[in-house]
Amino acid sequence: MVRKTVTIQNDIFQTLELNQIINQYQSFSEMVSSALQFGT
Repeated sequence: MVRKTVTIQNDIFQTLELNQIINQYQSFSEMVSSALQFGT
């Protein structure tokens, strides 16, 4: 596994929190990995 730092805009992060999308994952890293796999 490769470890990288991801920077996102504040409004995107707030939208993820408001819609409780982050809560569906064990970690922010898991959410980002899932999103990247979904997009390919």
